[in-house]
Amino acid sequence: MFVKVCGITSKEYIDWAIELGFDAIGVVFYPKSKRFVDKVKGIELADYSRGKIATVAVGISYDEIRDVKGYFDYYQISEYKVDKKLIYSIENRPDKEAELYILDKSKGGGVFYEIPEWFYEIRDKTIIAGGLTPENVVDVVKAYSPFGVDVSSGVEISPGIKSKELMRDFIKNLK
Repeated sequence: MFVKVCGITSKEYIDWAIELGFDAIGVVFYPKSKRFVDKVKGIELADYSRGKIATVAVGISYDEIRDVKGYFDYYQISEYKVDKKLIYSIENRPDKEAELYILDKSKGGGVFYEIPEWFYEIRDKTIIAGGLTPENVVDVVKAYSPFGVDVSSGVEISPGIKSKELMRDFIKNLK
């Protein structure tokens, strides 16, 4: 099971993710996000993580991650690009082929929505995100058997402020 923690804004959070056994971190470049980091900070976080944990540059459009793309292992956006490093963020049945998809119906709202029927056709390469918490992640994984899960607000004590205890509980409940 692939497990990503998104909305990382500090080296301390990276250290926690590594220590606790997360597979990847996400750094958000969408300017309207509470977890937004500028490109200088994002590159600093990617450099700090290199060789320790997989990194994902997260945005809505390619323009938001264009300047930092080469510093990250993967990038996650809602617009399609032909690239093996793309994690294609979808809300509806994908009409394009990608190595990995991320299904986040909440769009950063922290609410879990039921998974659509078409998900089962691509679940072996889809990461479920949106509204996952230490309390519900096991039930979601049992019900849907995705390739992976992605958490952000579900391991925060307030918007953008991660809790090591919640991160620990999230991983512990999965493994």
